[in-house]
Amino acid sequence: MSIFRLPIIAILATILFELLAIYSGRLINVDGILYLRSADAFLNHDYTLAYTIYRWPLYSILIAFVSQLSHSSLMTAAYLVNGFFQVLLTLSLLQLIKQLGGNRRCQWFLLGLILIHPNLHHYRHYVIRDFGYWACLFLGMSQWITAMNYQRSVYYLWGAVSLLLATAFRIEGLIFALLLPLSVLCCRHLKNRLQALSLGWLPLGAIVSAILVWAYWHQNIDLRQVGRIDHVLNVTYALPTIRDNIATIVTEMKSSVLDYQAQHGASVMVIGGLMVLMLFEIIKVTNPFLFLLSTYAVKRHFVPKSDAKRVCKIALAINLCILLYFIGTFNFLTGRYVMPISFIILLWAPFTIEHIYQYFCVCRTNTLKYWYYPLTIMVGIGFLIYNLSCWHYNKKYIREAGKWTQRHIQSQQVLISNSAEYLFYSRGIIKVWDQSFESDINSLLQQTSGNVIVAIKLNKKYSRKLLPTLQNWKFLATFQNNKGDRLIVMQKLL
Repeated sequence: MSIFRLPIIAILATILFELLAIYSGRLINVDGILYLRSADAFLNHDYTLAYTIYRWPLYSILIAFVSQLSHSSLMTAAYLVNGFFQVLLTLSLLQLIKQLGGNRRCQWFLLGLILIHPNLHHYRHYVIRDFGYWACLFLGMSQWITAMNYQRSVYYLWGAVSLLLATAFRIEGLIFALLLPLSVLCCRHLKNRLQALSLGWLPLGAIVSAILVWAYWHQNIDLRQVGRIDHVLNVTYALPTIRDNIATIVTEMKSSVLDYQAQHGASVMVIGGLMVLMLFEIIKVTNPFLFLLSTYAVKRHFVPKSDAKRVCKIALAINLCILLYFIGTFNFLTGRYVMPISFIILLWAPFTIEHIYQYFCVCRTNTLKYWYYPLTIMVGIGFLIYNLSCWHYNKKYIREAGKWTQRHIQSQQVLISNSAEYLFYSRGIIKVWDQSFESDINSLLQQTSGNVIVAIKLNKKYSRKLLPTLQNWKFLATFQNNKGDRLIVMQKLL
């Protein structure tokens, strides 16, 4: 088997890019600290504490299992788990574009786009369960398309199980496990559509039945406290919640922003504003250039009609409904919620690049033909340099403050801070999760005694206001970045 085969290159490149992200010096995310604490509790057989820290335990269990199996630290185990899911995600997307009708060159183009995807690279060093959700979701989609093509029961079951595994990482996977099997009803060439639908719902029905039986024998346990089942039950109140949130925004706009003549269209303005916000977030996460490539492919119908295209459209519609729920309920979106849509949109971009390649190949002048690959490589290198650079990243001073604390402050010394990342890098996995890092800085300083070390993280604007009020404090060390943000380690004078 040649080493230059696409899957092998995809695996090696994905691992390489994860290592580059890990060793870029970026900080761990706050959620990642909670996952590591939960995994540490699982290793110590304190299951109640582990469940209390994070009520979505599968990811922490995997970290603990890999750590124990490989005799590595929890941080290393988390990166190993993430690396596995990143490889699985890349291979699943490559399989999907093949099912969409993309040739070998389209698959290579997609691999390049995945590797240079700005937001995916931004999350590669994060300790998050979303990688498991994304990988299992697109693996389930790929297997479901395979089942529709070959009409074999084992593929239907495997696709349904993959979607349920996605549910084990994020509750949104349950929506896909419930709705994506309905795509078989749109395929007229399938002979036994109802049988395929029943096979798709069989694992979900088995899980739900097991939960109901377990709840019957444990009637003293509230199902709302089990995992994130309360989120599923709260979906029934989604429409009233969204309606109330929109009504609240409309009332505030009428009272403070709009004049009397414009108040009649306030509801339309709010709904339109939320839709524009969602579209802006999708374009930003996908990257405007890649979004334009995909839009052109949709407009010119470069992707042929197939079951794969139909399943991707249904998955895109489900994701859009999930985004509408989040933005209507919470009035904001984070990049991680938009990433599944970004991946689906990304599947169309290689077809545009392939079309441009074909245009260059049929050009009468050899100059344009020979310039295609250099131009493509130059654009890819530009994206790569942007992803690997840390020009926009200014939090390394927190890591430096943590290392200084390890060297100069005894581990028995009481240490509080408004930065969870600083506490992690100075004391390791935080055994006692002190919520002081979420407290108001002034309240934190007023309640501190003289034998406690305090580390406060301040932005440039707030530093000017607070520093003149700290005459009763002894500054032990100060760390800052080029933006003027700083972290001050200090102790109260007796």
